[in-house]
Amino acid sequence: MMGAPRRRTATLLVAAIACTTDTASVANASAGGAADAIMAATDPGPTAIAGEYRYSGGDKQREQLIEAIEAVVADMNFIARPIARKRLRESNLPSAELHLVFSDDEITIARPGRPTVSAPLDGSMVVWKSPDGDEFEVRHRLVGDHRLVQEFVGDGNRSENIFALDPDGSRLTVQTTITADRLPATLRFSMSYRRKTPRS
Repeated sequence: MMGAPRRRTATLLVAAIACTTDTASVANASAGGAADAIMAATDPGPTAIAGEYRYSGGDKQREQLIEAIEAVVADMNFIARPIARKRLRESNLPSAELHLVFSDDEITIARPGRPTVSAPLDGSMVVWKSPDGDEFEVRHRLVGDHRLVQEFVGDGNRSENIFALDPDGSRLTVQTTITADRLPATLRFSMSYRRKTPRS
């Protein structure tokens, strides 16, 4: 891992959630500016899962993530282990808020202070460039009215986030799976969020 090209090491440590209004603006906007633009949206769309959520998993889910990361990096050598541990923690610890915004042709997932990514509503893949310049293929797929799947595909690496809304529409669970050529095992974890404002 120490001698791997920058793009490979960054790619395997994909951040779980992000978004903006179109592919060009995602590639060029800063994380803060893109997030501010999304937060300004007043109409999240008619889809049940659309809306704004606050993290509700507490210290327990943060600790479970750290334990899952430790299990994944345990078999790495003493040089690669702390690098992988640090990057996996930094990119996957939960944000205070999560925003799911739907337009006529795009789905956007945004977190304050994190990069934002938009992808077509029809589920097709687009190229997304991170603030560090790393490129991924990303896809957002709406499954029914209560489930959204986000996929990142990089150089020998893949990240999937499944956003599942409970039947009463108040709680959102995000299940994340990360696989990478440079990781000895698959990283899996879940985070819980609660809707900020009940849908009318």
